[in-house]
Amino acid sequence: MTTTCPFSWTEDLPPRIKENEYDAVVLSMKKVNRFGLTTVESQWRLLIPDSREKIQLSGYCNLGPTKQAKIHPQSKLASWQRAVAAFTRGNPKHVTLKSFREYWFRVRVRTVTRNAQGPLHDRDQYSVVDDILSVGGKLSDLSADGLLTLPMTQGESSTPTLSYPSCIPGLGPLRKDALTRCERCDELTAFSYGGHARCLLHARERADEEGQG
Repeated sequence: MTTTCPFSWTEDLPPRIKENEYDAVVLSMKKVNRFGLTTVESQWRLLIPDSREKIQLSGYCNLGPTKQAKIHPQSKLASWQRAVAAFTRGNPKHVTLKSFREYWFRVRVRTVTRNAQGPLHDRDQYSVVDDILSVGGKLSDLSADGLLTLPMTQGESSTPTLSYPSCIPGLGPLRKDALTRCERCDELTAFSYGGHARCLLHARERADEEGQG
C-alpha cells in the first residue's frame, strides 16, 4: 500500500558539504530581520567543475540590532565590500548589495554545528558560505568555453549544449556568450538567441511557444 505525506516542505533543506574553499557566485543579497538582528542574507551557487549537482548555500552578515543596524568597518560585510573595491580599485562605500552579483568569488564554506539552543546533532548540521577569500573576476569576462564545466549554467547534463534548442523560430540559432542572466528568471546562463539571454528552461519554453504559434 502506498501512503502519502500529509504535509510538504516549505523550502529545500540546507545541504551539507565538505568544509573547503570553492568558487561561487552570488544569486541574491538582501537585508532581513533574523533573530532580532538586521542581517544581510546571501544566496550562493557553488561552481564545481564536472559536477552535475547544483549546490546552493546561504551566507549571513549581521549588522547589529534592528534599530541600530549599520555597516561597521570591522564587520564581515564591510570586509566583503573592501574585497570588491580592491579588485575594482574603487571605493568600498560604493559597493552595493547588487554589486556582488557582477563577480565570481573564492569563498570558504564551513559547517554550522550549533545554534542558540546549543550544539546540533550531526544529522542537523549544515553548510554555509562563511567568508569571501578573494574576487575571482567579473562574470562578463568568463568565456563560454570556461563555462562548460559549471553546473550552474547548464542544468543537469554533462553535455549542456545538446540540451538547448539549436534554434528558436523568430529569434535565431543558439549562440554562446559571456556569462549573463536569463531575461525571464535571472538564472545565470551563457547562451542566447537573437540577443535574448535564455536559461535552459525558458529557451525550451520559448521554442515550444513558437512551435505552437
